[in-house]
Amino acid sequence: MADENNDVPAGSAADLLGGTPPAADPPAGGDGTPPADVTPPADGGPDPDWYSSLSADADGDKPSLRDWAKAAGVKDLDGLAKIARDNQAALRESGRIKVPGEGAKPEEVAEFRKAIGVPEDAKGYAITAPKDEAGNDLPLNDDLIGRMAESALKHGAPKAVFEGLIADFIQVQMDEAATFDTEQQRIANETVKTWGAEKEAKLAAIDNAARALGLDRTKMVSLRNALGADFALNMMAKLGEGMAEDIMIGGGKGRFGITGAEAKQEIARLKSDKEFQAKLYAKDPAATARWNRLNEAEAAYEEAQRRAA
Repeated sequence: MADENNDVPAGSAADLLGGTPPAADPPAGGDGTPPADVTPPADGGPDPDWYSSLSADADGDKPSLRDWAKAAGVKDLDGLAKIARDNQAALRESGRIKVPGEGAKPEEVAEFRKAIGVPEDAKGYAITAPKDEAGNDLPLNDDLIGRMAESALKHGAPKAVFEGLIADFIQVQMDEAATFDTEQQRIANETVKTWGAEKEAKLAAIDNAARALGLDRTKMVSLRNALGADFALNMMAKLGEGMAEDIMIGGGKGRFGITGAEAKQEIARLKSDKEFQAKLYAKDPAATARWNRLNEAEAAYEEAQRRAA
């Protein structure tokens, strides 16, 4: 039955029962060792005149630039430039990236972020919505994801890293929700078992309460998740039973129960109602639930009267 206010289907008792590739090896010469295809000059050979423009001072435990050039067999400036060019290209192709240090220029930082896959703005991160069992997209908290994307951009998170992290987080949430739902279904089934012969009457009362209160399926599930299946089921059953009694006795005045005096009068009337007594004798669930509720209200009323005396 649809909600009369917004045509959203009303909830029911069923809703409470629910449920980066490795870098290539550095090329020869990339770490300061002579390239394999360079043959050092024979011992005792004359040094080219341009060697004198290179430093002869050792750099810590590394050889001087002049000694390195000799060992590499560099014969002229073109050969030296070729080694530098080839090594630079090899380093780039190997996937090595220089990490900007303290005081790095903005363009150096920008080049590094681009190289590791940081998008230019937060919209460059794309989160794919997970699917439900029917293959439909599940709704995401776009506002929250948007704020997290801004933070990821601020801290330089690569696109693949952020998207993978969020996808895993969403899956963890879905797994936890599924576990919680399974447990609530178990609790709900155990609760309904305790109702015995009143089961059908109570479930019908829950349906009536949901319609009267305008609770759709989403709200019913939220109620179950917030209060627990057992509490939600019993609460909605009592509300539904109270509404039913109010309509039968008071003409539907919007109350959720009846007074003790009204219950006493109704009991007296039902005792002479042959049709109702027949249902009660046959243990009709609805009649039994109604009779028990009236007697409980009368007993509570008489106890209150006794204590007040």
